[in-house]
Amino acid sequence: MVEGMTKETTILYVDDEPDARELFEEIFESQGFKVLSFENAEDALAGFNENSVDIAIIDLTLGGGMNGFDLLSEIRSKPEISKLPVIMLSGHTSMRTRQRALDSGVSLYVEKPYHPDELRAKIEGLL
Repeated sequence: MVEGMTKETTILYVDDEPDARELFEEIFESQGFKVLSFENAEDALAGFNENSVDIAIIDLTLGGGMNGFDLLSEIRSKPEISKLPVIMLSGHTSMRTRQRALDSGVSLYVEKPYHPDELRAKIEGLL
């Protein structure tokens, strides 16, 4: 269990890169988080329907027909998860992309590569 939390914190993580998903799972599960990882937005949306999630972390560039902005829009349009904290991860470093993410309703925008301790602090700050 994550220190200071009353229950196991569940992270829904979406990234089309298998190595990125594996690394994220390894790091955050070892710190007491429950991680549900998905390769694309469509599978992630199904994951929301099947699981109780505390926070979502989504990559901007995803495989399949939807990108991170599309997934964020879907999350914000569903009343049952519209207030869920969402962190968007991206290798895109432009201010335009960051601002678009913030304007779209993302809770935080984090550039890749991220430092796990810093990301954990951001997660805990949103919960």
